[in-house]
Amino acid sequence: MTRGRHGIVLPNPKYANLTTTTTLSSPPGSVHAALRDLTWRQAMQEEYDALVSNGTWTLVPRLVGANVITGKWIFKNKLNLDGTLERRKARWVVRGFNQRAGVDSHQTFSPVVKPATIRTVLHLAASRSWPTTYLLVYVDDILLTASTSDFLAHIVKLLRQEFAMKDLGDIRFFLGVQVRRDEHGFFLNQAQYAEDILEHAGMLNCKSAPTPVDTKPKLSLTEGALFNDPTFYRSIVGALQYLTLTRPDLAYAVNQACLFMHAPREVHWGIVKRILRYLRGTLDNGLRISASPTTHLTAYSDADWAGCPDTRRSTLGYCVFLGDSLVSWSSKR
Repeated sequence: MTRGRHGIVLPNPKYANLTTTTTLSSPPGSVHAALRDLTWRQAMQEEYDALVSNGTWTLVPRLVGANVITGKWIFKNKLNLDGTLERRKARWVVRGFNQRAGVDSHQTFSPVVKPATIRTVLHLAASRSWPTTYLLVYVDDILLTASTSDFLAHIVKLLRQEFAMKDLGDIRFFLGVQVRRDEHGFFLNQAQYAEDILEHAGMLNCKSAPTPVDTKPKLSLTEGALFNDPTFYRSIVGALQYLTLTRPDLAYAVNQACLFMHAPREVHWGIVKRILRYLRGTLDNGLRISASPTTHLTAYSDADWAGCPDTRRSTLGYCVFLGDSLVSWSSKR
């Protein structure tokens, strides 16, 4: 158990003489609460106007026996890199989990870009000095690049003719990832997201660890007492999974923690705490996408031999470089 989860907090002497105030309120927990606030009401109106202008739905008579899929409002504060409020964000989403396969739908798909694709595109843009721009098109975040600025502006113009969108200019923040571009390429970092994880885990002021995992043998599924809050365990480990988007050094350790999601035990929580302590000391680490004259693919892989004490299955790891940039990696059993 952590000190933070028991309410034991040691003040950082570095900030002893500093005081901060904030007026940022939490997102409303219901539609009724949002409607009482003018700024959230405006955000809801903008969402509704976007749905109508994009022709999201068509009104039709209700069929007898039809399964009506309802929706709900989601509210979130969008923040700048320095933590200040950028805008209020309201989204109306459909409760798709109420659909019945074969009755309400026959095919499902997820139009989500793969992280390796994003890193590949950024490598090409860095290597060929292509301009980039970041677009918000309704609920979608779009990263565009082209061989010239004029060609990129032409693509944006064509998109504007079809969709209501906002051009945020050169990419600086994309899908929760901070992006910094220099003459050497791009640097991707999730420092703010990592701090949020540490705060949620109550380990924002924990002592850092030099490595994300120790060299002891792998743990068993049945070792030790059951963890008293499995939902909390899954919440933290699930958040760490998204952090591996720019942190390949965490891939193996997070994969080991994921193996015990269904029935975590106290010793398994020790693995997670070790990752969090390592994260505390490496918040500024990230992924460098380097400009390179070559686009050769180079891959490395390795595996242990029957390393799992329960199933005797092996753990596989691989990484793929495009030129000098690491674009894909994985660690899994």
